[in-house]
Amino acid sequence: MTNILEISNLSVINKNEQKLLDNISISIKKGSSLGIIGKSGSGKSLLMKTALGFLPKGLKANYEKNSILGEDIYDISRARRKEIVGKNTAYIAQNTVEYLHPLIKIQNQISDGFIDHKLGSKKEGRKKALDLLDRVGVDDPEYIMSLFPNELSGGLKQRVNIAMALMVDPLLFIADEPTTALDPKTQYQVMELLRKNHERTENSMIIISHDLSLIKNYCENVLVIYKGVAQEQDKVENIFNNPKADYTKALLNVNVKFDQDKNKPLKDIKNYLKLE
Repeated sequence: MTNILEISNLSVINKNEQKLLDNISISIKKGSSLGIIGKSGSGKSLLMKTALGFLPKGLKANYEKNSILGEDIYDISRARRKEIVGKNTAYIAQNTVEYLHPLIKIQNQISDGFIDHKLGSKKEGRKKALDLLDRVGVDDPEYIMSLFPNELSGGLKQRVNIAMALMVDPLLFIADEPTTALDPKTQYQVMELLRKNHERTENSMIIISHDLSLIKNYCENVLVIYKGVAQEQDKVENIFNNPKADYTKALLNVNVKFDQDKNKPLKDIKNYLKLE
């Protein structure tokens, strides 16, 4: 079977000819899960935006392959890209504010994709939306559906975006820091929902996160990026138990453990590796 996502030797260059991503390659099979980790600014989000055809203005992408469902995302019609990215792929961005229309009520935004892609009736879409909002920890889904985005907190916007992404049962689900702005209880609810959906639909899942314990618990494979360069890519157990790259070792050494004494000062990654 064709890989859901295939990226080979992808580089992204800015107007100053500086490489923001340098020859990154990943392959996502059906039903697999990948965690992407690295410090802020390492290129994690840029990698996924480029893969989906959302290359920011002023940047140029070079690659041997950048395909979703076997099709080059930069060499297909706008209609076909909408079908692939809108129906078969779901992307939850880190900044949820940008991805909710300020003048459209939540009830319309969350079910529009379901209806547009002819996955069911408006009534069925509303029922599914209410169910998903409940499952991501929204206390009063009916009320939230009647509101505009500016009436929601950051945490509620995050939950709405996650529910909206799951409405179409995508073949590829990508979440950039999915638990940002969520309390611990809701973080667990959201990740368990994503895990169960992943198992039920056998979709492919990519999680970008600074939370190494989250990646360890919910992903099968891990890609470690630093300054746009892949440091290593392997099975999650190999990355956490036997890391090869110095940068990966440094990340794991400074990771805060759940049972760590909170009164002790946090380790500084610069003690382990010269990063700058």
